[in-house]
Order: sequence, then structure tokens, then C-alpha cells
Amino acid sequence: MKIIPLGTRGFYPSFGRHTMSFLLYDERSMFILDAGTGLARLKEEKLAALVAKYEMVHILLSHYHLDHITGLPYLAGVLPHTKFNLYVPSPPFSDVDGPGVIHTFLNPPFFSLSMTDFPGFSQLIEITQARLEIEGHLLEFMRLKHGGGSVGIKIDRTISYITDTVPDPRVVEFIRGSQLVLHEVWMTGDEAAAKPGTPKIHCSYPEVLDMMHQAAVKKLVPVHLNPAWDEAAIRNIFHERVMTGLEVILPMEAEIIDF
Repeated sequence: MKIIPLGTRGFYPSFGRHTMSFLLYDERSMFILDAGTGLARLKEEKLAALVAKYEMVHILLSHYHLDHITGLPYLAGVLPHTKFNLYVPSPPFSDVDGPGVIHTFLNPPFFSLSMTDFPGFSQLIEITQARLEIEGHLLEFMRLKHGGGSVGIKIDRTISYITDTVPDPRVVEFIRGSQLVLHEVWMTGDEAAAKPGTPKIHCSYPEVLDMMHQAAVKKLVPVHLNPAWDEAAIRNIFHERVMTGLEVILPMEAEIIDF
């Protein structure tokens, strides 16, 4: 399966990077993880041509913070000819009713259309069970520790997506066996140490590296990058390969990660 980062920032877009969204695909299926402003990239010529090859796109949300759903209204324009299913977390994976959130967000006064009016809309499906099969792919879910709830996603036991959470031994077990993990990195170790009293809602780079080591993960793609980091800072932060056996892949938006 190939991965194309559409948006890699947390909180807000900055320095040419959009907020969270990732395109994953193989010969038969296409998935999008989260719907931040990165969804706007689907109108770029090469990406639009790629998406047009698929009859259906499966879009999965990790949670409902705005940097992960701001792009949902864009679906009315960026997927004019391709059908999509939207998968949304509900209890026990979220504190809120997923369809209710979508109905509120994609209706007046926040948007002029309901999602059911989008040309590509097919189904709205709740994530309420730990496993789901989509077009022959096994998707597994776990609830993460984040305000309101966030969902970790694993596809075919090889790719894991973990964002908006704190260091957690349960995550280590969830990602164990994954070939590649997209995991949030919100702070450097120095930044975390400088704010000892700050409420713990995200992960620092050393904490993520420790979890990758515990789970014997071979490839890490750091995501949900702090918008205060410009490209030079990002390169400096992730340049040093501090663990033998771990490849840290710096995600470049609209470029393929093939593994």
C-alpha cells in the first residue's frame, strides 16, 4: 500500500503544510485518514487523476477537532465524480454521536449543503466496533486518550495511524507488528521539558521514539507536526536517527511514501 500525505500539521496550516489528511491506496482500494485542510490537495492535477481511477473512496475520521474535519465541506468540490463513504467514531470510541456531529457541521449555519447533497456521497458509517472489513482490508480501532476521544487506526496489521494522544502502553501493543506507523509528534524533548506544568494531551519526539522501540516498529512517519516549526526546524528535529533499526521518514505533502 502507498501513502500520500495531504496534510501533516496539527492545529492550523503553516509554512506550506496543510492540516491532517492522508491518502492510502493499493490496486483495489483507496482510503483517506482524516479530513483536515489537506483534502484541498485532491484538486491538484496528479492527485485528482489518481483518485479518478477508483469508484469509491473510504474516508475515516480519528476524531472531531477542527484540524481533522475542516476539509469535510471541500468534499462537495474535490470529489465531484468519485463516490465516498465516511466513517465516523461514535461511543465507545468517542464521547459524542458521530452522525450528529457531521449533521451539525455540514448544514446551515456552518455550511450551505448537507453531506447527503454532495455529488459523491454514498454512506455515513459509524465506528462502534473494534474491527471492520472494507473491500477485503481489515481495519482495527482503539480509543486513544484525548479530550472527547480519538481513534487509533490499523490497516491490515501493517500500517497504524496514531494521532492526538499521550504516551500509552496500550498504543504500544496496538501498533506491535506494524511495518509503518504514522504517529503524532507535537513537541521536542526540550519543548516538553520547558513546560512541565502543561496538561498532557500530546506526545514528544522522545516519547514516540520510546514507543516505537517497545513495539519493534521499523518505520516511523511523524505527523501532526507543530505549526510553529518551519521546514528548517522540521529537518533539524528529525534529521538525527537516534535509534538503530528505526527509519524516520519525513513526510512531504503530495509525495508518495512507498514501502
